[in-house]
Amino acid sequence: MTILDNAESRNGFTFDGWSETENGNATYKPGDTFKITGNVNLYPVWKKIPEYTITYHLNNGTISQKSVYKGEATTVDVSDSRTEYEFQGWTTMKEGAVVYKIGDKVEITENMDFYPVWTVDPVDDDPAGPMEPSEPANPSKPSEKGDESEEPTIPSEPSDSPLKRMNLQRTTKQTPPTRTHRPIRMAVQAWALPQWPR
Repeated sequence: MTILDNAESRNGFTFDGWSETENGNATYKPGDTFKITGNVNLYPVWKKIPEYTITYHLNNGTISQKSVYKGEATTVDVSDSRTEYEFQGWTTMKEGAVVYKIGDKVEITENMDFYPVWTVDPVDDDPAGPMEPSEPANPSKPSEKGDESEEPTIPSEPSDSPLKRMNLQRTTKQTPPTRTHRPIRMAVQAWALPQWPR
């Protein structure tokens, strides 16, 4: 007779074979053959799978643990936070480089310790804060009353204003010729009047 495999499964255990006594050691393995001489009772023998622990050392001083069976793949799904820093991932030694990031698969063969890796948050990297607007190098001062160095500016008139056109007509009007006055010579004759006795 050929020994069959066990169709059942048990969480955290692997099937190790068959025993002729309950809670006994495995006497037969799947595929073994033996001769039957009477009624035989066979009992499954289970072997516990080694279980390991992943310990996440968080920034606030607490820890987060996750148990995983040997050879089983698990997903890194624990994150961390720290003021003014950005979380990059996990390392397996203090002050080490990033080894695992969120979403990575890890096959566990022993107990493991994970430590967070940080970088300074670029948003808060400038300690000086926002810059204030600077004043001009040579601010201009308004002229004081009585300052003769600056003369008032007279606004210019539009080129087509009525006043401009009137001034233009005045300047272009023909000036009458200048008349020259000549002196008039007059002949004066003296007449002798008779003198009468008084």
